[in-house]
Amino acid sequence: MPPPIRSPFAHLHVEPIGGVAGDMLLAALLDLGADLGAVQAAVARMAEPGLAVEVERVDVDGVPALRVKSIPRARHAHGRHLEEVLAIVDRARLAPAARATVGRIFDVLTVAEAESHGATPHHVHLHEVGELDSILDVVGIAVAWHSLGAPPVDVAPLPSGHGTVESAHGTLTLPAPAVAKVAARFAIPLESVDVRGETVTPTGIAALAALGRAQGVAMARPGDACGVGAGTRRFPGRPNVVRVHGYR
Repeated sequence: MPPPIRSPFAHLHVEPIGGVAGDMLLAALLDLGADLGAVQAAVARMAEPGLAVEVERVDVDGVPALRVKSIPRARHAHGRHLEEVLAIVDRARLAPAARATVGRIFDVLTVAEAESHGATPHHVHLHEVGELDSILDVVGIAVAWHSLGAPPVDVAPLPSGHGTVESAHGTLTLPAPAVAKVAARFAIPLESVDVRGETVTPTGIAALAALGRAQGVAMARPGDACGVGAGTRRFPGRPNVVRVHGYR
């Protein structure tokens, strides 16, 4: 019997400089050394036309980072129920541990969305977080994290911007209700910052809640490796990146 594969890291620390979204966290994990091929293969098995994972190196206000490139997407007019989302996920034929992680992330999202909109988890429609690009992000995060050995994850306070964001449910005040619900339920600290715009998305914070301890801590020393994921928005004076530090 071959020896077990050892995780390259004992734990991960997430440093959300500009905030966190699903694509940003996925990009940071890939930049840290997660298996891009495994993520691409899982997404390909979902067999959704035009859905693929591509990455590129970018510069975000002087910070080198990796970006998961945007993909063509057709909006699903009425949203998807959780059962519909998981049916798409199941086509990826994930390893049981990664599939369980995907389920946890979507459970967190579904409960938060239901509480925010006065529905039950079984009946709530997942709009933005039920779109194919968000499903890709969640599947990718789970596969990437497990390719790193699924080490415990902790996170520094998340910078929360102000203003409003447009959604399928209308104009929402930031932080979005689902984000606030997840933060309260899992004791993830939000720190108000002088940034106008959405810095923390429901998918991003739900992934952090599902991956591990998700408690605010200070880094005792620099990480042994660091992955940097880029967001698509640009905020004056604050590079929109998330760093994931790996500790052996």
